[in-house]
Amino acid sequence: MDDDSGIAEVWPLVIEKAYAKFKGNYTTINGGYPEVGLCDLTGGFSADIGFKGNEEKERIASGETWSQLMGLLAEGAIVCASSHNGKDTDKNAHGIVMGHAYSVLDATLIDGT
Repeated sequence: MDDDSGIAEVWPLVIEKAYAKFKGNYTTINGGYPEVGLCDLTGGFSADIGFKGNEEKERIASGETWSQLMGLLAEGAIVCASSHNGKDTDKNAHGIVMGHAYSVLDATLIDGT
């Protein structure tokens, strides 16, 4: 019987340990920015889509941000999102854990909004 099912679960831990060693220690990667880690680990580049400023709010209202996100996902880009700082025991009204990073695997338009 070939039982290597647990091996796949070990690799993220090994990579995390190696990355912490590369960065100096675990403290430097705890609560960091996911785009930095992804760039380091893949050799790729990142782009930041903001949501706070007036220009960003106009891009959201016009649908430009949604189109950009859908284009990135269609191209197979690695997309991540992070919430505002806070304790990882705190959640907002939508269930988003504060101070946490998320992988965006897909996006769907619901009811045209």
